[in-house]
Amino acid sequence: MSGTVDSATASISFTQLAATSYQYSINLTNTGTAPIQTFWFAWDDVPDANFMTAQPTSITAPPGWVALVTHNPIGATDGYGIQFYAPFSNSALTGGHTLTGFSFRSSETPVQMFGPSPYEPAFNTMSSFVYPGWPPTIGDPNGANFVVACFAEGTSILTEAGEVAVERLAEGVRIVTREGRLAPLRWLGHRRIDCRRHPRPASVHPVRVQQDAFAPGAPLRDLFLSPDHAVFIAGALIPIRYLVNGTTIRREPVDLVTYWHVELADHAVIFANGLAAESYLDTGNRTAFANAGAVVMAYADLASGAWEARGCAPFALGGPAVSQARSRLLHRAAELGHGGDGDPRLCVLADGQEIAVTNVGGRYRVTLPDGASTVRLRSCTAIPAEVLIDSGDHRRLGVGIAGVLLDGKPAELPSEAGWQAEEADTDANTDWRWTDGDAALPCNGARLLEFTLAATLPYPPRPEVPPAAILG
Repeated sequence: MSGTVDSATASISFTQLAATSYQYSINLTNTGTAPIQTFWFAWDDVPDANFMTAQPTSITAPPGWVALVTHNPIGATDGYGIQFYAPFSNSALTGGHTLTGFSFRSSETPVQMFGPSPYEPAFNTMSSFVYPGWPPTIGDPNGANFVVACFAEGTSILTEAGEVAVERLAEGVRIVTREGRLAPLRWLGHRRIDCRRHPRPASVHPVRVQQDAFAPGAPLRDLFLSPDHAVFIAGALIPIRYLVNGTTIRREPVDLVTYWHVELADHAVIFANGLAAESYLDTGNRTAFANAGAVVMAYADLASGAWEARGCAPFALGGPAVSQARSRLLHRAAELGHGGDGDPRLCVLADGQEIAVTNVGGRYRVTLPDGASTVRLRSCTAIPAEVLIDSGDHRRLGVGIAGVLLDGKPAELPSEAGWQAEEADTDANTDWRWTDGDAALPCNGARLLEFTLAATLPYPPRPEVPPAAILG
């Protein structure tokens, strides 16, 4: 096996100790053959992106194992994880055996712990990795996160009797699959979420797929999916969160949402509002649903081969499959009249009054009124990860500004007030800053403002469809 761990599973249970205190206990099972010597809990595949927002306390480990809180204090892009490891190989967890005794206390609620990470929403907080030895080699281990992917209430599922609202389905109803098979419904899961009370509402807001966003009739009408629900495009299953483009596929803030999931005997591609999307694949997260019929517990499936063994199609989180799908959908959005352009509609305001801007050879010049104290640069905004095919930048940005002068002298740009961190352009040997679409600059009575636009984005037009207040 070249030193890798081929599969593992973990179960986690919790007890509420006080209003803001929970005791979490974990059982780790080695379902493969290679010994496990390191178990990283709440951990991304990048070391500086741990997942818990609060530092865990009262951590215990099984005999022969050590617990280490991991944290790199680099600000809002980092959190906490726990690295459990066995310093000596004779304490390793061998194949077919289970270790108990992993536990900790935290102010993180179960909703936070069992949901998308605030630092890396593509992963769940409980995403974890196991390693065959100590110290581990980053990138060498196998491991996978678990997610809950669902249809919003009101979604129509294609059955042998035609389209039926997902909440009206019953066990035994035969669902039409992409191959034309009729597969009986085995289980229907549901969960209602009050987004207003969720600690990170954006992580549970549905994604709206506009009518015809993929192709004519795909979907037949607007479709609402949970962010991690995978759709079938170009031979791959891709979570809809990776296909958001800000127009035809966009996040939809709502107050309440009820999610449903359709489980068949085997994982399959079915049709939701006419769009090809996955059925439920049980990776151990069944108890995340209200009707699971079990004690309150969530299970993290760390089996590296889960999708390969049981998935009905390749699962893509990045690479050429996602890039090609995003390119195709952006072109489709343009065909539907949602194509972005590079005009930021930039305007300059001095103490609230809009001022004329002159562009001379790419250099912008603004004559300021007497006694002006603050200048604001306002523009359209876009999220690079939504409007550019291969970007992973999820910041909402306005325009890139360089060479700012006030009365001919370099201006010191604020560290906040609408300004992003400095960007270095090594090719042009210049430094510049993104705005967030409304950036303030103290001018202290200066009469002439000069700057250059260093970067713009394809700014999408605002969607015309009003957001839904409640789904289900």
